[in-house]
Amino acid sequence: MDKLYYIVCEEKGATLFEGKFQGRTRGAAIKFLKAQIGRQSLAGVVFTVTEIPVPIIREIVGAIMKGEPIAAPTAVSPAASVQQPAPEAKVVRFDAFEKPEAPANGDVRWAEIRSFYRECRSPKKTAERFCVSVNTIKARVRREGW
Repeated sequence: MDKLYYIVCEEKGATLFEGKFQGRTRGAAIKFLKAQIGRQSLAGVVFTVTEIPVPIIREIVGAIMKGEPIAAPTAVSPAASVQQPAPEAKVVRFDAFEKPEAPANGDVRWAEIRSFYRECRSPKKTAERFCVSVNTIKARVRREGW
């Protein structure tokens, strides 16, 4: 069954291609994109190939043709049958440029990591315990001479 893909390709802020492709695989959509922009490789361009499920498209089009409002699907849980007051909805917005809060990797945290490493002498166990890369632990051991 063919799938519908939405493709956007940009280079240095300029849109090279934006459109739809109907095909069997994502690979076919990428080949189509290469042919459309006239390149053998997509190196140096930013692109996205998003699959749009055809049954959802048919449902949306059907609702539009009937003039019905389109509502997002909701999951029904067993507890939903019990009447409970609805909590006030909190609006959560996604900001692509907002940096997530990183764990504290300051001097205090590295002192804890260093003391744990000195006890167990295992970079792997230390990395798992403190959610740090094994290679980061090994680099600190070499650099600081633990």
